[in-house]
Amino acid sequence: MTSISRLASLLAIPLVVAVSPDAGGVTAPIGSATTSGTRNQSTGVNYGKMLNANSTYYLNVDNSTHNFNVHGKTTEAERLARVQRAVLMNENASALNITGADVTKWLGDESPYISLTLSNPVKMPALAVSMAVLDIKSAGTYQKLKPLPGLRPSTVLREVGNSYSVNASTSVKLPVLGLHDLPRVLPEVYERSPGACLEGVSLELDDSALKSASNPWLAKGLFRQYQSVGILVELRFKDIFGQESRGTRWIFGVFGIAG
Repeated sequence: MTSISRLASLLAIPLVVAVSPDAGGVTAPIGSATTSGTRNQSTGVNYGKMLNANSTYYLNVDNSTHNFNVHGKTTEAERLARVQRAVLMNENASALNITGADVTKWLGDESPYISLTLSNPVKMPALAVSMAVLDIKSAGTYQKLKPLPGLRPSTVLREVGNSYSVNASTSVKLPVLGLHDLPRVLPEVYERSPGACLEGVSLELDDSALKSASNPWLAKGLFRQYQSVGILVELRFKDIFGQESRGTRWIFGVFGIAG
C-alpha cells in the first residue's frame, strides 16, 4: 500500500482535521511526553496532537514524520490534498551544494572570475538558482546580510539572466566574483598590502588553494608570505513547488603579499 493510500485511512479518524504543512513544526514520536496519539495497526500510520504546541498535529508514515497546523474547517478532500502535497514535498525535495571553487577565465570576460561548482545530488532539479557575494558589514546576523551592490557580473551570467537551473544529479560551474572587484569586497587586504595578488581559492581554510592554483594568469611564486581571507557567498534556489532555500558558504582566497 502506498503512503498516499495509507493516508486516506488516517483522514477518516476525527482526531486529525484541517491539516496543512508546517515546515517549522517539531517532530516527536508516539508515546513521548510531548505527544498524545494513536497508532493505526492496520495501516502502520502514527498520528496525534502535540501537547506542547498550539493546534499542531504530527503524522508518521514509513518512519517519516510530518507536522501540521489546524486552520479551521475543511472538507475531507481538502485535507487529503494538503497531506498529499506535504508528503510529495518531503519525497521530492531539492538540494544544491557548493562542492568546488577555483579561478576561471570565462569567454567574453577580460578578468578571471572566482567560480563555484554547484552539485545537485537528488532526483529533482534546483530552480531559480542564484548566487551573491554578501556584505558582511550590512547586518549583525547571517540571515539579514545583504548582497554587496555594484559588482560586475560575468558575461555568462548576463547572457543567461539572474537565475538558472541545475538539473537532477548534475553539476555546473558558474562565475560568482571577478578579480577586478576584489578590492571592493576585501578593501582591508589591499589597504594593508596594495600589491596583494590572489593566488587561489578554496572551500577550506588551509593551503589547498595555493597548492591547487594552476591557472596561468595567476602570479605564483612571487611573494614572501600568503594570507587566507574569507568571502561569504549566498546561494538561493527553489524546488518544483516554489519553496525557496537559502544558504551561505565561506570561500577562502589565498593572497600573495609582497615584502
